[in-house]
Amino acid sequence: MYASGLTCSYGEYTMKKQSWNDIAGDGVTEKMQTLGITVGQKTDLQKLGGEIADTFGGVEAVVYFEKDLAETSTYEADRKDFAGADEFNRPFVLANSFIKFGSENDPSFLSRLQEFPLMISVIEVLNAGTDPVSSRISKA
Repeated sequence: MYASGLTCSYGEYTMKKQSWNDIAGDGVTEKMQTLGITVGQKTDLQKLGGEIADTFGGVEAVVYFEKDLAETSTYEADRKDFAGADEFNRPFVLANSFIKFGSENDPSFLSRLQEFPLMISVIEVLNAGTDPVSSRISKA
């Protein structure tokens, strides 16, 4: 599983809305490191799927289901290539949509993610234009 962009909700911990500019760090990579998102490291899908986006807005995580696509393509190119495809028929999906879909189809989905966290390896963190952050992530 792979991702590009960032959003997050983690356990019962909820952060209040904050400004992206208030995060310590000079650039996107440093700001994401402050939030615990580091290239080459693993992070919980739930953290990517709600906590950061809910807190800072404009940050999205995109889960990729094909390793080669996640590692060799760009999120911008993939959005263009799959523009006409339904969100759940693409080889990638927003992490928060993935979590929402899982929750709607299985009431125990969130509790299972708590019990068995889906850890994702961050491949890349970058500024994606209008989105403060984009990151590429690979399931280890």
